[in-house]
Amino acid sequence: ESLNFCFEPLRSARVTDLVPGIGDSFTTGCEAAAWMERSEAFVFAGNDGVNGCELHVHRPGSNTTHLIADLNEGGDASPGRDLGLHPLNHGEAVVFDADDGVNGRQLWVSDGTANGTKPLGAVETSLARPWAEGLLVRSTTNQLLWTNGTDLRDWHAAPVWSETVGQNISAQLEGMSNIGEAWLHADERFLWFSAMDANGDVEPHRVDRNGTLTAWAVNDFGSAHLTHLVSYEQDVLASASRGGVKQVLRLYDNGSHAWLTSIAPSSGDTNLGQGMGLHLIGHNLVYDATTVAGEPRLWTTNMANGITVQLSTSLLAPGAQIGVANTGSRLMFDCMTASTGLEVCITDGTPHNSRVLHDLSPGMVSSDLRGLAAVDDGWLFVSDGTVEGSPTGVMLWAVEGESVRPVYDPWPGDGNSSEAMTYGRLVVTPTQAWFVAHNGEHGHEWHRWSHGELSDDWIVIHR
Repeated sequence: ESLNFCFEPLRSARVTDLVPGIGDSFTTGCEAAAWMERSEAFVFAGNDGVNGCELHVHRPGSNTTHLIADLNEGGDASPGRDLGLHPLNHGEAVVFDADDGVNGRQLWVSDGTANGTKPLGAVETSLARPWAEGLLVRSTTNQLLWTNGTDLRDWHAAPVWSETVGQNISAQLEGMSNIGEAWLHADERFLWFSAMDANGDVEPHRVDRNGTLTAWAVNDFGSAHLTHLVSYEQDVLASASRGGVKQVLRLYDNGSHAWLTSIAPSSGDTNLGQGMGLHLIGHNLVYDATTVAGEPRLWTTNMANGITVQLSTSLLAPGAQIGVANTGSRLMFDCMTASTGLEVCITDGTPHNSRVLHDLSPGMVSSDLRGLAAVDDGWLFVSDGTVEGSPTGVMLWAVEGESVRPVYDPWPGDGNSSEAMTYGRLVVTPTQAWFVAHNGEHGHEWHRWSHGELSDDWIVIHR
């Protein structure tokens, strides 16, 4: 026998009530949120009905919520509206975009206090990519910048390199322009980016932590257009156009490249990765591709043997609605079938285990899937469904192994629906899952559910 104790209280509860009563505290464009790990604080954009859309913080330890700062007095700062909220320095601070009503939309940083909230400078609101313990953004003059929350500087002046190495990188890229404008991909070792040469051709480039620059020539007669990049060993995999048809491209560490697929559509493009992107499960690269117009299906390429196969003849439009959650050994995603409508589906990269996981709304009725996230070897997702033969409103569900069960309904009862994730996203922190929902009394507010039973956040006593 064994007895389990959780490190954190197992609780599900409404967290906020910025607009007291039935009013909604969140709207489209005022819904960004992030967890500050080191500060143990949940920061979010919200509207209390008095100060407009501003930055707030909830501290679970004291179960308190308050306004951090009224950045735009008399108006809406709308923090994180375009770039989101990005934790830096292991969650000591967040970087975000906001409008103070005077200087237009700028990049800001906050440590969760009024004194620790300040503007960093004007940026474009098209790029925010974590890299080298900071964030890559783009200036209003189209230059690539880096920040760790203290200042904005040229990306090659980031402290990951010495001043000499940074100057050498800049010299090597002399004559190149639009750095990272077409695409940008970062991992622990490399920064991969597009760059345009003097002839106007755009090709892939990469720089490592030592400042070594590598370039590829994928298209001898023009530009290479890469999307959905994913790192594999010291290489990168991407969807790229070959003769007008998208295939899987591999950029090797040594500067060479290879086309890994030759999927032939009956007409038009494969639109490879357009619905779900590219995802690795071990040595299996999983993605969507189209051979019959309007019918994207699930495919995989084995990186060890190079074999490409279609994983299912019945699953359609994988990941097209709410995306993909990867546990490292399996993917969960939304998909359509002729017999179930829209439901949650899974794959481990093999045909046998690529299928609908559970028909939440039996028959051809599609489920109202809103969001999903991986938690260790399982998943959480938000959807309506059926429990013991009775329909439910939109609520939180958990997946353990092959088992699907409801875990938290913010507004239980016949005919009720919390309409969870009408605003915001599903935010998973080390012990909690957070999402916006209403309970019929307090309007759309943040709720949380402890996922310790999924993430094995237990002390186990055996006897």
